Amino acid sequence: MEWLDTEVGPLSVQQWGLLIFAIVVAFALFNWLSSKKGSETGGLTRARCIGCGWEGNVSKFHRTCPKCGNQITRLSKHEA
Repeated sequence: MEWLDTEVGPLSVQQWGLLIFAIVVAFALFNWLSSKKGSETGGLTRARCIGCGWEGNVSKFHRTCPKCGNQITRLSKHEA
Protein backbone atom coordinates (compact mmCIF):
# COMPACT_ATOMS: atom_id res chain seq x y z
CA MET A 1 0.00 0.00 0.00
CA GLU A 2 3.03 2.26 -0.11
CA TRP A 3 2.27 3.03 -3.76
CA LEU A 4 -0.63 5.23 -2.54
CA ASP A 5 1.97 7.65 -1.18
CA THR A 6 3.75 7.87 -4.57
CA GLU A 7 3.87 11.45 -5.79
CA VAL A 8 2.26 12.09 -9.19
CA GLY A 9 2.65 15.74 -9.95
CA PRO A 10 1.66 17.93 -7.03
CA LEU A 11 -0.44 15.21 -5.29
CA SER A 12 -0.02 11.63 -4.17
CA VAL A 13 -1.95 8.79 -5.81
CA GLN A 14 -4.27 8.66 -2.81
CA GLN A 15 -4.97 12.41 -3.00
CA TRP A 16 -5.68 12.18 -6.74
CA GLY A 17 -8.13 9.34 -6.05
CA LEU A 18 -9.93 11.34 -3.37
CA LEU A 19 -10.07 14.39 -5.65
CA ILE A 20 -11.60 12.41 -8.51
CA PHE A 21 -14.09 10.80 -6.12
CA ALA A 22 -15.11 14.23 -4.77
CA ILE A 23 -15.63 15.56 -8.30
CA VAL A 24 -17.81 12.57 -9.25
CA VAL A 25 -19.91 12.99 -6.10
CA ALA A 26 -20.29 16.73 -6.77
CA PHE A 27 -21.52 16.10 -10.33
CA ALA A 28 -23.93 13.40 -9.14
CA LEU A 29 -25.32 15.75 -6.50
CA PHE A 30 -25.68 18.56 -9.06
CA ASN A 31 -27.56 16.26 -11.47
CA TRP A 32 -29.81 14.99 -8.69
CA LEU A 33 -30.67 18.53 -7.58
CA SER A 34 -31.30 19.58 -11.18
CA SER A 35 -33.71 16.70 -11.72
CA LYS A 36 -35.54 17.58 -8.50
CA LYS A 37 -35.96 21.17 -9.67
CA GLY A 38 -37.57 20.01 -12.91
CA SER A 39 -39.99 17.69 -11.13
CA GLU A 40 -41.42 20.50 -8.98
CA THR A 41 -43.75 21.42 -11.87
CA GLY A 42 -45.18 17.90 -11.85
CA GLY A 43 -43.92 17.09 -15.34
CA LEU A 44 -45.81 20.01 -16.86
CA THR A 45 -44.45 22.33 -19.50
CA ARG A 46 -45.61 25.72 -20.72
CA ALA A 47 -47.33 25.44 -24.12
CA ARG A 48 -49.33 27.32 -26.75
CA CYS A 49 -51.99 25.90 -29.08
CA ILE A 50 -51.31 26.24 -32.80
CA GLY A 51 -55.03 26.41 -33.63
CA CYS A 52 -56.81 28.61 -31.08
CA GLY A 53 -53.88 30.34 -29.35
CA TRP A 54 -54.63 28.93 -25.87
CA GLU A 55 -51.63 29.12 -23.51
CA GLY A 56 -51.06 27.15 -20.33
CA ASN A 57 -49.34 24.17 -18.70
CA VAL A 58 -49.69 20.69 -20.20
CA SER A 59 -47.96 17.34 -19.77
CA LYS A 60 -44.80 17.09 -21.83
CA PHE A 61 -45.97 13.65 -23.02
CA HIS A 62 -49.57 14.58 -23.93
CA ARG A 63 -49.46 17.85 -25.83
CA THR A 64 -53.07 18.37 -26.88
CA CYS A 65 -54.99 21.61 -26.37
CA PRO A 66 -57.66 21.25 -23.64
CA LYS A 67 -59.77 23.90 -25.41
CA CYS A 68 -59.90 22.71 -29.03
CA GLY A 69 -57.99 19.38 -29.14
CA ASN A 70 -55.32 20.53 -31.61
CA GLN A 71 -51.60 19.86 -31.25
CA ILE A 72 -49.67 22.43 -29.26
CA THR A 73 -46.04 23.51 -29.13
CA ARG A 74 -43.80 24.29 -26.21
CA LEU A 75 -42.99 27.91 -25.55
CA SER A 76 -39.37 28.88 -25.48
CA LYS A 77 -38.04 30.94 -22.58
CA HIS A 78 -37.85 33.98 -24.85
CA GLU A 79 -41.52 33.77 -25.85
CA ALA A 80 -42.88 33.44 -22.30
